[in-house]
Amino acid sequence: MHYSAWTLFLKRRGRSFTKEDFAQVSGKQVGLIADYIIKKYKLKITKEELIREKREITLDYFRKRPPKFMPYAKEALIFFSRRGFKLGLATGNLKEVVIGILKRGGLNDFFSVIVDGRDVVRGKPYPDIYLLAAQKLGLEPRRCLAIENTQYGVESAKAAGFYTFAIPNGVSSLQDFSKADKVFSSLKELILKIQEDGLADLKLKVSRKIETE
Repeated sequence: MHYSAWTLFLKRRGRSFTKEDFAQVSGKQVGLIADYIIKKYKLKITKEELIREKREITLDYFRKRPPKFMPYAKEALIFFSRRGFKLGLATGNLKEVVIGILKRGGLNDFFSVIVDGRDVVRGKPYPDIYLLAAQKLGLEPRRCLAIENTQYGVESAKAAGFYTFAIPNGVSSLQDFSKADKVFSSLKELILKIQEDGLADLKLKVSRKIETE
């Protein structure tokens, strides 16, 4: 979806945007992506104008289409919430856009905390956004597990001290996930692995034990 939005933004200006281009920035704070695009394509537009137009493109995209989530997303949220995990969302995208998408998909109520790149001085790949999310959840970073689908999200979470799972998908499969503690092919595989092995190897002192269903 975000790749499509950036592609349309640049198409309006007679520029092309490849998946390889998007892989260079996918997962970063929207402001950092804006800086990259303005510089790379030599655009005569302010960062604020670019972000505003991209937000409108994204909102229009979802007005016309149902939201599309990572497969097994709802099942994973149910799995963790039923086991007493506090769930937060640290996103490089705009919070109002993300909340709208979650509400349309019936997933908004799972999250007690949602933070975006504007809530911190430095967005992903810097650790600030994950440190803030942990603070708002009332948890020490070492007690937190991040599930990410981009290289820069992984780097952000690891720099904050989180144990980090990665699930590359789409364009992000072109990125480097070597810093992740574990890499999975899907959320379903991740959940099955936890059901089989528990969380003992994660070095997490969680408040409730994961039990196999």
